[in-house]
Amino acid sequence: MKKKTNEEAPKHDNEKLRMELFMPGPLRQVAAVLTFGTWKYGANTYRRGLNWSRYVGAALRHIYAWYGGEKNDPESGLHHLAHAITNLIFLLDFEDIKSEFDDRPPETPFKDGAEQYDREHGFKPQSKGETDDQSN
Repeated sequence: MKKKTNEEAPKHDNEKLRMELFMPGPLRQVAAVLTFGTWKYGANTYRRGLNWSRYVGAALRHIYAWYGGEKNDPESGLHHLAHAITNLIFLLDFEDIKSEFDDRPPETPFKDGAEQYDREHGFKPQSKGETDDQSN
């Protein structure tokens, strides 16, 4: 009978991406959105290109619907955040393949960082325990 040991075989992967850290549940939900998209639009038709602002708008609509308390998209029945993530993945892909559809404004208030924007516009972070409620 062979004796079992706890010593692992050598594997030189310290510098590689830790793909096992990705959660399979959210990935399946994004795959469901992509599958729904193939039924509605056809497979990989997003790769033809579209102004990036359209995908930003779609992602934000799904985020705001979820933030407002609606979990699933009424049309697809799938999670709003999975739809938003799908749109963001498209944008990541477009940075490499469809830069001609980049219609972002040339200057945005966040170009130099949100903190600088906040300072310039008089916003300040709230102290712990501080609230906007002035009714007391």
